[in-house]
Amino acid sequence: MAGFLAVVLVANLQLVSKPPTISVTVLDDAGVPPEWLRQAKGELERIYREIEVEIVWWDPRRPESQGNGGTVPQNLLTVAIRRNSTSLQDALPENTMGIASGTALERGRVAYVFYGQTEQFTPLVRGRFLGHFMAHELGHLLLPQYSHSATGLMRARWNREDLERAQHGLLRFTPEQATLIRSRATELAAGVTNPPR
Repeated sequence: MAGFLAVVLVANLQLVSKPPTISVTVLDDAGVPPEWLRQAKGELERIYREIEVEIVWWDPRRPESQGNGGTVPQNLLTVAIRRNSTSLQDALPENTMGIASGTALERGRVAYVFYGQTEQFTPLVRGRFLGHFMAHELGHLLLPQYSHSATGLMRARWNREDLERAQHGLLRFTPEQATLIRSRATELAAGVTNPPR
């Protein structure tokens, strides 16, 4: 009977355990229309929720983000939306959707997404694609260096099929990437600064 009770208690603890969270702020330097930015943030949240990671948005202008006396979350990650890549690095290929900071030894805290790349899409889906670009670049901040994959959201170059999957909300992280991201999100929430390798 004691063994059964222990199994039930463990099962109940697993049911109430919260998924790891990632604190994220968005700096919109491209002037994205508010509706598309809301759609993009919602899409990013959905993509991470699918791998059991919750996104907590931090905005210094909003009182509910102020938390403990207005302090910035310890492990805040930033997605900076720029119009294009020219202000960052001229050598990037023309179709680059974004770039993430960091090295092999230390992952960065800022990912850049280039809003101009969404203009090839109809206005109806620009927010959705922007959200996928943001999720991809945020993935680079959470995964080891050289984390592009042969399939899924972390592919280096998206083809027509990838774009169609993104349009229908079917472009995802691989199971291995999901595991690594959950692990890194847990470390960030605990204040662990060791980079993923």
